[in-house]
Amino acid sequence: MYNYTYEVQFLNSLLLTVSIESFVLFAFVKYYLKKNHSLKTILLAGVLPSVTTLPYAWFIFPMFFPHNHIAYIYFTEITVTILEVFMIAHLLKLPIKQGIVMSFLANMSSFLIGWLFWSL
Repeated sequence: MYNYTYEVQFLNSLLLTVSIESFVLFAFVKYYLKKNHSLKTILLAGVLPSVTTLPYAWFIFPMFFPHNHIAYIYFTEITVTILEVFMIAHLLKLPIKQGIVMSFLANMSSFLIGWLFWSL
């Protein structure tokens, strides 16, 4: 019998990640940048990057770091953040510098909150 525990954890983490990162992007765009993007556009920028990168973080990248969890975390967070910079900047029509800040804040927020959530 196949155990779906890892996949259920992934889906829960995906939901948590999308929620956190969308909220961070919304707050940053609306209250810091004071941009007039639609909620739909901001949600797309919060959902699409996570949905496209999180499966790699959970199912592909771990195969390359079977015995080094710290290297896996660094590699994954850096790679995902860089990839999401371009997606966020493109979807929100922002300069790359703002995309870097937004991607970093969103990813660090979801990483830290997720780490706290799963550690309790």
